[in-house]
Amino acid sequence: MGADLSATIEQSAADKLVGSVTYPFKVFQYNDVFHSPSLSGKYRNPGAPELPGYTDQQILDLFARADDYAKASTGVNSGPNDGDADGAMLSQVVQVGGTVIESAKACRRALEENPGQYKGPDKAFLDAILNGGLAQLPKTLAVAPRGIQLKPHLSEAHIFVNQKPSPSLQGNAIATGAVIIAGGASGEIWWYHPTFHCSWLCFNWSTTWSWDVLVSASIDNVRFDVDARIDVGTSGAIVQVTGQFNKLRLDYPIFDQIPIENYINPYLTTKTLAAFDASQFVACMPVLNSKFRVDTVTLSPAPAQLAISVTVKQVG
Repeated sequence: MGADLSATIEQSAADKLVGSVTYPFKVFQYNDVFHSPSLSGKYRNPGAPELPGYTDQQILDLFARADDYAKASTGVNSGPNDGDADGAMLSQVVQVGGTVIESAKACRRALEENPGQYKGPDKAFLDAILNGGLAQLPKTLAVAPRGIQLKPHLSEAHIFVNQKPSPSLQGNAIATGAVIIAGGASGEIWWYHPTFHCSWLCFNWSTTWSWDVLVSASIDNVRFDVDARIDVGTSGAIVQVTGQFNKLRLDYPIFDQIPIENYINPYLTTKTLAAFDASQFVACMPVLNSKFRVDTVTLSPAPAQLAISVTVKQVG
């Protein structure tokens, strides 16, 4: 059975729509604080996507690279050069990760100085931390109840469409064309780690495990690696258009572990555009008006336009 009515949205309408805003056009702003994962690994904040933690091998590789970086960096002014994002990240791992080793040294020293009164982690465990150093720290602490864990976290993102895009209507779909997305972000790697604490004249030592920032970084005025699409569909009498990202990434340390598309896509889903309302289309026709209602709305292939077919059903 053919359509009772048909309508088209021409390419010129899409051109007018994308030309109706000023560029750069801000499409997304995100802010969030880190919430410690539960034992199941899920975030307590239901509004933030759950990101997978680093694998054991990724953690080992990161600490080994940081150890190599520390050994290769000598001299008073041996910090990372400007623009060396990887060096900046590794430098932070060396500095923050080293605090665990330093607290283990203090604990080991208390054991040596007061062996009869000392209470705390045993000598073999402390020696393993000190002898293994930064490179082996994740493996050494794997004997603990949960061991070292790492989680990436996106704390802020702002995203702009830099230039007017050129979407192309293709019947029942819309091709995005070239889309230049730019902006910035702030992110962290949080780690679950032990710290050794002393009390009562530093004879009694305890181990506290907690989540803290291992590495943080902020970048701005950078281009995102983008793979975008525009979904066209129907919901009742409405033809809807929704933008979505198959990929929205930043090729920088920390951010390369964060799929930013998982943050923006739920937001874009709430910004669905009603491109055509078939019920209003029927209502504006005096012959049909109150005697018919929309039965189905479908999209058909057609060059350089959205082709809409409507069937109606008599009421009353």
